[in-house]
Amino acid sequence: MRMELPPHGIEPAVLAEGKAFGRTAVMSYLADSKQVAEHFADRRRSGVPGRIDLLLNVAEGACPPYYVVIEVKNTQWDGQAPHRVRPNLLRHIRQVWRYLTPLQNELDNGAVSGLQGALLYPSRPRTAGRAGLISTLAENEGVTVVYHEELQGIP
Repeated sequence: MRMELPPHGIEPAVLAEGKAFGRTAVMSYLADSKQVAEHFADRRRSGVPGRIDLLLNVAEGACPPYYVVIEVKNTQWDGQAPHRVRPNLLRHIRQVWRYLTPLQNELDNGAVSGLQGALLYPSRPRTAGRAGLISTLAENEGVTVVYHEELQGIP
């Protein structure tokens, strides 16, 4: 499927919807002042900075904090062709790891006690077996999958 370019200055609806979901998801986490939104990180070999959607700085007791890198995606898995689920998910996982890898230095020098990567999607897929596939693939790569609809009402 080829995406047609809109007239200059007009954002495609799919991008506008993705940005709106990203803002909603990030705002859900900002009640705690220690949590940081849109953290900029050197995530590419080229040195071009990337943008972490949400970097949680979680402090527990006297231990150094740990970081949770959350990449927000407005992906509707039920709308994906079956042969596209795996490659699209693996692309999202690689993006999370491009953010986690530079933070490894802070783990090595003891500034943080741990790192965790997560992908946040709007809703759990209803297609039979798809949620299990997504969960298994992500877990095998050390990334957690979370569904925004399941976080509603959690303080």
